[in-house]
Amino acid sequence: MIEKDNTINNSKNITERIINIVEYIKFTYKIKTNTALAKIIEVPQPNLSAILNGVEKYQTEGFFNKIIDKYPIINKNWIETGQGNMLNDQTEAEEIEVEEVEKLPIKKIPFFDVDFYSGFTKIFNDQTVAPSYYFYLPEFHNAQFAIKNSGKSMSKELGNDDILGLREVPEWKTYFPQGEIYAVVTTNDLRTIKKVRRDKENKNLVLIPKPLDEDKFDYPDYEEVPISMVTALFQVVASTHSKKLAL
Repeated sequence: MIEKDNTINNSKNITERIINIVEYIKFTYKIKTNTALAKIIEVPQPNLSAILNGVEKYQTEGFFNKIIDKYPIINKNWIETGQGNMLNDQTEAEEIEVEEVEKLPIKKIPFFDVDFYSGFTKIFNDQTVAPSYYFYLPEFHNAQFAIKNSGKSMSKELGNDDILGLREVPEWKTYFPQGEIYAVVTTNDLRTIKKVRRDKENKNLVLIPKPLDEDKFDYPDYEEVPISMVTALFQVVASTHSKKLAL
């Protein structure tokens, strides 16, 4: 809710959401510094620093509008209230990404014809494994490589046999945008794709499935994995039906 002085209530929670947004934008669009981001969204760098440090008078609707103007994939209602998702729905996101990457050089994405659960570790650890082929789709521009999805645990958001674009999250133990979909690899070579967040004690990753309603009784509401057991985290930055690549 906007107060009369145009600042936003509940500044602590809003500051946390703003930090999540800033880190997401920097990671997704390869922006190296807060100074560079401030220039892009046309906000003075000292003001952005103050905003990230929780100074309420700078956390205004005008600041949020500047973010949305440059990155309309961000859900403004989520910034202000915490309701819904940080990102707008996938259809809108794909359209925005296409507009952004059409300005960029074509990047060929290597596709490995294995699913994440059975063959991923081999291709990731063995740099001599050649991809099955390369492809180009604008929405995959931020992916390092692509593999197949399998299973039903995320079927509300990802289809069985969908092609997933993955990007490794560097220094994820320090920070990663929570509530997004990630591919998780553990020390005992188990692999899963789930929505991921940290627990309150920052000791475990909470893995949340999103199955269809008819399959929900086959999956727990969530599982927790000790952070010490997680060896790698990959963000699912894009997905498409496998038939699209066959066209």
